[in-house]
Amino acid sequence: MKKTLKRIVTCIFSTLLTVNAVMPTYANEQVVAEPSPTLNITVEGNGQVKVTENETETIVTKETPFTQSYKEGTKVTIEAIADEENVIENFTNNDVAVPEFVAEQNSLKIEYVTGVENSNFVVTFKEIVSSEEQETNEKVDTEPIEQPEAEGETTKEDSIETEEKDKTKDKVDKNSKLLINDETFIPNRPVSAEEQQILNDYQNGMTMKEEYIQKRKEIVDKIHAWKYVDDNYFITAKFYEDYDTANLLLGLGASILIAPDFRYSESASSTYSSDRSLSSPVVTYFEEGGHTSISNGIGTVWGTGGFWKVDGHVAFCGEAMFAPPRAGSALNSAVEVHDDRVRKVIYYAYGYPNNQVSNYFKNRDQSLLATNEFLSAVASGTSLGGSSNGQRYHVAYEMLKGILNLPSPPSDFKVYKAKCPGTGTNFQGIVTENQTLYWGQNEPKGNLTIEKSSSNPSITDNNNCYSLEGAEYGLYNSEADANKDVNRVGTFTIKADGKANTIKDLKAKTYYLKETKAGKGYDLDKKVYPVSVKSGKTEIKKVKDNPQADPVGILLKKRDKETGQDVPQRDAKLEGAEFTVKYYKGDYAEDVDPATQGATPERTWVLKTDEDGFTYLQDNYKVSGDEFYYNSTNLPTIPIGTVTLRETKAPEGYKLNDETFIVKVISEGSDEFLSTYQEPIVPEQVIKGKIRIAKKDKDTGKVIQVAGTVFDIYFNGQKVSSMTTDETGYATSEDLAYGEYVIKEAKAPNGYVVDVDQEAVVDITAEKTYDTELSDKRVNATINLVKEDKDTGNRPQGDATLTGAVYGLYAKEDILDPSMDGTVIHKKDSLVGKITTDKNASGTIENLYLGEYYWQEISPSEGYELDETKYPFTASYKDQNTITVTVDSTVKETIRTGEFDIIKTITDGSQSEIMTNEKGAEFVAVLLKDYEANGKDIQKALQYAKENRSEKEYAVLTTNKNGYATSGKLAYGKYIIQQTKKGENAEETDILEGTFTFEVTEANGQTIIKGGDTSGNSLEVGDDGKMHYHINNRPSDYFLKLVKVDAESGKQIILSDATFKVKNLATGEYIRQKVAGVWVDEFNTDKNGYVILPLKLKSGKYQLEEIKAPHNYLLNGTSIPFEIKKSEVTSEDEDGDAYIVVAMEDTRVKGSISFEKRGEVLVGSHKDENGNIVFDYEEHGLAGTEVTVYAKEDIIDPADGEVLYKAGEVVTTATTDKSGKAQVDNLYLGSYLVRETKAPEGFVVSDKEYNVTLNYKDDYTAIISDSVSYVNERQKVAIDLVKLDDETDTPLSGAEFGLYATEDIYGYDNEPRITDMAKKLVVEKGTLIETSISDDNGQVVFNADLPLGKYEIRELKAPIGYASSDKVIEVDATYQGQDVETIEIEAEFKNSITKVEFSKIDATTSEELEGATQVVYPKDKPNEIFETWVSTKEPHIIKGLEVGQTYIWEEISAPYGFALAEKIEFTVEDTGEIQVAGTMKDEIVYGQLTFEKVGKQFTYTDIGMTDLGVVNTPVFEEMNILGAEITIYASEDITLGNGITYYKADEEIETLVSDFEAVQSIKLPVGKYYYVETKAPIGFVKNEEKHYFEVKDNQINELQVIESTLKNERPVYNINMTKQMEFSDTAMNKEAYKDVVFGIYTRDDTYDWKGNVAIKYDTLLATSGIDEEGHLVHTPELPVGNYYIKELATNSAYKLDEKEYDFSIEQSNDKAVIVPINEGKPIINKLKEYYVLVNKVDENTMKNIISKEFEFTSFTDAECKNPIETKQANTKDGTVKFVLNYGTTYIKETKAPLGYSLSPEVVKVEVNDDGLFVNGKKVERSEDLLYSIIYKDSLLPVIQTGAGSDSMLFIVAGLGVLVSLIGILEYRRRNRNKKSENTSE
Repeated sequence: MKKTLKRIVTCIFSTLLTVNAVMPTYANEQVVAEPSPTLNITVEGNGQVKVTENETETIVTKETPFTQSYKEGTKVTIEAIADEENVIENFTNNDVAVPEFVAEQNSLKIEYVTGVENSNFVVTFKEIVSSEEQETNEKVDTEPIEQPEAEGETTKEDSIETEEKDKTKDKVDKNSKLLINDETFIPNRPVSAEEQQILNDYQNGMTMKEEYIQKRKEIVDKIHAWKYVDDNYFITAKFYEDYDTANLLLGLGASILIAPDFRYSESASSTYSSDRSLSSPVVTYFEEGGHTSISNGIGTVWGTGGFWKVDGHVAFCGEAMFAPPRAGSALNSAVEVHDDRVRKVIYYAYGYPNNQVSNYFKNRDQSLLATNEFLSAVASGTSLGGSSNGQRYHVAYEMLKGILNLPSPPSDFKVYKAKCPGTGTNFQGIVTENQTLYWGQNEPKGNLTIEKSSSNPSITDNNNCYSLEGAEYGLYNSEADANKDVNRVGTFTIKADGKANTIKDLKAKTYYLKETKAGKGYDLDKKVYPVSVKSGKTEIKKVKDNPQADPVGILLKKRDKETGQDVPQRDAKLEGAEFTVKYYKGDYAEDVDPATQGATPERTWVLKTDEDGFTYLQDNYKVSGDEFYYNSTNLPTIPIGTVTLRETKAPEGYKLNDETFIVKVISEGSDEFLSTYQEPIVPEQVIKGKIRIAKKDKDTGKVIQVAGTVFDIYFNGQKVSSMTTDETGYATSEDLAYGEYVIKEAKAPNGYVVDVDQEAVVDITAEKTYDTELSDKRVNATINLVKEDKDTGNRPQGDATLTGAVYGLYAKEDILDPSMDGTVIHKKDSLVGKITTDKNASGTIENLYLGEYYWQEISPSEGYELDETKYPFTASYKDQNTITVTVDSTVKETIRTGEFDIIKTITDGSQSEIMTNEKGAEFVAVLLKDYEANGKDIQKALQYAKENRSEKEYAVLTTNKNGYATSGKLAYGKYIIQQTKKGENAEETDILEGTFTFEVTEANGQTIIKGGDTSGNSLEVGDDGKMHYHINNRPSDYFLKLVKVDAESGKQIILSDATFKVKNLATGEYIRQKVAGVWVDEFNTDKNGYVILPLKLKSGKYQLEEIKAPHNYLLNGTSIPFEIKKSEVTSEDEDGDAYIVVAMEDTRVKGSISFEKRGEVLVGSHKDENGNIVFDYEEHGLAGTEVTVYAKEDIIDPADGEVLYKAGEVVTTATTDKSGKAQVDNLYLGSYLVRETKAPEGFVVSDKEYNVTLNYKDDYTAIISDSVSYVNERQKVAIDLVKLDDETDTPLSGAEFGLYATEDIYGYDNEPRITDMAKKLVVEKGTLIETSISDDNGQVVFNADLPLGKYEIRELKAPIGYASSDKVIEVDATYQGQDVETIEIEAEFKNSITKVEFSKIDATTSEELEGATQVVYPKDKPNEIFETWVSTKEPHIIKGLEVGQTYIWEEISAPYGFALAEKIEFTVEDTGEIQVAGTMKDEIVYGQLTFEKVGKQFTYTDIGMTDLGVVNTPVFEEMNILGAEITIYASEDITLGNGITYYKADEEIETLVSDFEAVQSIKLPVGKYYYVETKAPIGFVKNEEKHYFEVKDNQINELQVIESTLKNERPVYNINMTKQMEFSDTAMNKEAYKDVVFGIYTRDDTYDWKGNVAIKYDTLLATSGIDEEGHLVHTPELPVGNYYIKELATNSAYKLDEKEYDFSIEQSNDKAVIVPINEGKPIINKLKEYYVLVNKVDENTMKNIISKEFEFTSFTDAECKNPIETKQANTKDGTVKFVLNYGTTYIKETKAPLGYSLSPEVVKVEVNDDGLFVNGKKVERSEDLLYSIIYKDSLLPVIQTGAGSDSMLFIVAGLGVLVSLIGILEYRRRNRNKKSENTSE
């Protein structure tokens, strides 16, 4: 046992020793175990990648890269999906395209199995562009703009390399420089033709051709240029880290590696003064231009040109063979150059104001290349070719030698050169000395002083609160320096008198002046003033400071006392309150009214409030008082002092507030515009009242005594309150504020309708109760009754009608008045109304009171039985919006009906009379109206009835074996019955012809039936109430009756002697009948006009022929066919014999009478021996004569002897045609009398009569004719004219008169003409026909035989001593009717003395003008004044002026405001009327304001150079501007001598709008005026001043022109940008903001004032630094447009923010406009971040310790007392990652891995401009952008089992447990054995 136990213990101990030996080794192996391979996926562009592994999907985007470790052999699905309008550009793994990749797919899925190495997938997406866009983008994409790389920043070149480059790099050092040796480099190597073609293609956008990419790649491989190119194999800015000029590439044959327009530039990191001493100039900027070529007949030169700035002056190199200086290089002392050739090259060089080089070359790069070559040629005789004999020299020299012929530069233009010491690499790759640079500058000098004054003496004079003394101004070289107050040239200090010291010996140039300290009470002038110092002169710059004052804006605010709001209650107004405002100089204690201290106010104003309760310090608010104070912007303002305000007039609806408000204005800060005035708030108490309203019935006027009527109270359309009536019908409101209220009913009482349009208006103006009322219409009922047939509804049956039924409306209960006063309107069962149904079978009763009613029929409509049923209904109240309740009732009515039956028999003939019942005969009964409507076709009518009628409206009857059939009940109406089928036993007979009738009707309220039209068959009404028809068919033959009929009238001709013959058409023979033994074949009509053949004719077809016509008729030659059959029977004679009638028409003989009318007509004229016109007449036919034909005796109708016209009656009329003829036809034969009843126009009617008789001749003469003729007399004209004295009526002889035609006189013309009445012109209108002289009796006789027409008589010569009468006698000799033989014309003329009227009028009003002094004198005799007078309100009349004499009328003095009128010359005319000498019009003296509006408009840009590029500064020039409005006012009452006040003082007269040219006002009368600007032009600030002018009273009629020009200023746009610098614990440089520079660019094309594009988009306009607060220190004046601001430079510790921040300069009329940047939020300057990876390694194995937790902490101090952050370990790879900024950081382990001791090591990490240093040693960044640090740890000196994996502890523990178990088991076994042994014993 002991041995066994010993063995076990030995084994356990050995095991423990083994474990102890193995564990350290195992632990170390765990530390260095390799991690699983990592899968990394990066996305570039717009798209996403789906990663799927074991059903786990992850989305990867450019914002969320993917990193995951997998075991080897893990299957992963990777799917790339491009966004819309994008494609996959590349899909690589470890920089090699995946095999499945095809360019420009939308999506791609691959299956990938992880290996042992890491996998780095990169998926690149790109946008799809059009061909045009592609071409443009290629040009843009191939223009890389390189910036100097900051340490720690990642570039594309660092992270992207192609597979081929990787393979090459494997063979050589990837950081090697260019391979320059005799094999690769040839000095002055010319550009080959192939290179030149490729470079030309680059210019055309073909940079990415596959063959060109391949060629570039080959060159890169050849010259080892990998580190200097991008992924398209183009040179990048890295090239300049090792080499000075890209021209080096020409010698390497690598010119195609230079991308088109690629250029490199660099600026010095420090700020250099442009005014640095010439003893130490510095290169502040260097740029190598784009690769380009210049060429002429000599050849082509390829290369790049340099562009330098030396202390801000543009410079060029003068030694082409040497190395170019770089930015920041310090040059040797400058030496002035006197060589005129060099001076010309610089003076006319690119970048200088007098640039001429650009005239020779199309772009900047060519200009740079040529300028440097040319300068080298003239300065040192060298070029890139190496000597003056080289091709390059000649190309540049020949192209620019014209510059040498230009004028020499001015003497003050100095050219300097300075050598750059040291060496560099030239274009050949050779280390040479650096080049000499040349530049130019102007250097004249002068003196400067300033004088300062107050801009507003009205505020500052005699006011000790203001003083100019002590103000200071700084003088600066640049506006930026002035804004920053740096690099001050000098200081001006202002004395009490406003004068300052003088700064002498300043360079003659532009300086910038800015106030740095303001005087007492003045604002600090923030404006920078450019000041030009001129050579040899002392310039005095005058400046003004604005006194501080508060523009106030709102002077006070009124508010409602109850609401606390600045909105008045209801109709009360805050507007119209008046306040007395007083201003006091001096400072007084708080809340003390200076008036109580005996102070006198400096100025006092009474101001009124506006609608918002505000009072502003403005003229339009001023009621009275002193003039306001005004500030620099012409705004009213209050200087420093005390203001008191007191309400002196309350606004409408409020009570007066008698409190005095005291406000102080104090000085604060340095701004002109103070804001220390605190406007008082004045509370107002509103007036209140109540409203009581009564509710009434609109019809009766009664108060509706019902509670609950609700009224809403509205103010301005908004509900503000409600009130409800009580049981009395009244309601009272709550207290309501001052105002006009509208009361509307919201809820009506029961039984009434609310009237939404009705309202009551109450105006509360005092504290009382106002009574009003509203009325409602009661709800009424409209009852509609509809009567229907109970069988057919709304269609009546048969001939019945639903129209005409009378119904009564009865009250079912008492109907009460809805006003609830107990009145009964209708008692129970009383008749309320009646209706009679209309055509729609309905009726209506309207306007009923609500209640219960019933209908009952009083009398039925036709065809229906009386209905005594009561139909009840209720008319109930619906709601308050329903004015009429409509109740519809329908009543059903019963139609009256009747029946008939038929008994049908057959008789076999007239011989036996045997009757037999006819079985199966069919009869149809239909309504008569249906029968007729269907063309009397019984079958159609039956079909119609079946489709449209009820069963009671038609019947089909079929007889039974007894010949019997019955109809059934038929509805009220008349029916037609017709047999439609023969019976079964009626083969030998025809169907009964014709129809018979049955009728159901009514009489005395009873239904009766009738039958008729049975054609001889019997009928009776039986006891059963039916109508019985007995129908029998029998055969018969017929007589023939021949009748003679008038063809026109249709009358039967009752004349004998018409003879006929009848032909049998079947035999063709004429019928012969034997009568009294004589055969007759001709049949004559008797006196009754017909004949009946003696014997009957058998059935058959015949023909009737006439062989002789009756008297007065023509023979009818047309035969008439007819047929003998029963259906043709029309009547029976008295013996019962039936006969058939055949009629034949005859045409009567007609009469005709013709007429002719003749008379004298005018055919022409001639003149007699006295020259008077004689008219000529001839006889012709006359048109238009109307002749009437009368019956001389009775005219008889030959057909029946009827008297057609009795003797003396008018038979007809006729009118003659243009030939004078007419004819009357179709007369009946007889005797007639013919008379003329209407004569032609111009003729007298004839009284002659003619007798005409028309007699019958024979039966073939159709017309009997006769004729008559007339001759008419013309209507004549006689004129009786008398000449008289107009006062005594004495006859006057010797007056000569003329008779004139006042219209054209036409005569008859035989020639054919188009018109019906042929005419020709005989005398023209206005022709003098005849003259005549009055005799001693005053008689004037005209002898002409005048045709009818219009004439006039004029006096041609007056009697001696008289004025001729201007009277014209109109002679109306037009036709006076046919009964007048002669037209008598009587007239008289009278004469008067001469009278002349003089009217002096206002030319503008045409009213008489008082106060003008005038004279009249004979022409040419001004001293013989006939009369002098002063004008009055009436015209002046002078009598007795000599007829025919010429006079002058002259004004010698005009009324006030009027000009003297022109003289008027007049001659006294021969007229008896008052003649007007003329109207002398006095014109108002007018003036006219000619107005021009000027302001600065953007016109062009000034191009300048800065360290950051070309700047296009907008230039604004003063010119006329559009859109300004000025309003002209009268300065006084403008009242002239006419008493008219044209304008009241301060009345608005006109508004003018400015234009490109001056605009003119309306003409203004004499007086004083002023104008103010009422609307500023768009984009300008309004001018608030009054501008006075006057129109003088000079009595001259010439427009006075008053010229005035008004200037507007543009708003000041303050670009509000705040730049915040991010700081960290290590980066705390407070001066970093000084390195920040922003550029302002145009976002869009910017237009000048003409609308032309003046600045292209993306143009740099200005650069500016920022101040300590992050605000821009310089902003240019910008035109309206869209812009962006972009950071161009920043401190080296910060990332450059390349974001473009948009802003807009918009039109404004405000003085100052804030333009926010970044929505007013700060722009944060982010610190650069450096990623430091601390690798925790075992000091023994130097491998990362993984799977262990540990910590590192960063500190700001070396003692590690100030922690920054603590980072936990990445247990997968044993690292900790820190993100650091500029500065020094200390890193220390603060928690060691398990099993290791905590290291005391402190790692110092310093980041500066030179890179990242760890413990003083520079660390390079890895390809994954990390800086790595190795941090070692040592194992703890303890049992090593603790240093391994935790799993080993479990193994040891397990072994211990196992050993223990074994020991226990062994112990128990031995115990058992021992017991067994004991038992055995």
